[in-house]
Amino acid sequence: MAERFEQRVGRSLRDYLALFVLSYSRIRNDVRILTVPNQLTFLRLGFLPFFIISIHYRRYDIALAVLIIAALTDGLDGCWRALSIRRPPRRLSRSHRG
Repeated sequence: MAERFEQRVGRSLRDYLALFVLSYSRIRNDVRILTVPNQLTFLRLGFLPFFIISIHYRRYDIALAVLIIAALTDGLDGCWRALSIRRPPRRLSRSHRG
């Protein structure tokens, strides 16, 4: 398998994996993917199956509670982003309203 990889890519598998590890660590240090707003977004995505299942089983009270929690986390997400850049969220200009 390593020989086939070397023929196709032009590098040995070990060299390729070493480059991948080095570039991954550099990317990981440069870009923070799991910021608080992103974690809140993943949390809202995790709520989606509960929302759909509760609608399917006609448990609208649970669906409403999940929707309210998702809305609160969306508000927290907006507040966190606004605080992180230290200015209030910008409203859309008239040309962007449609």
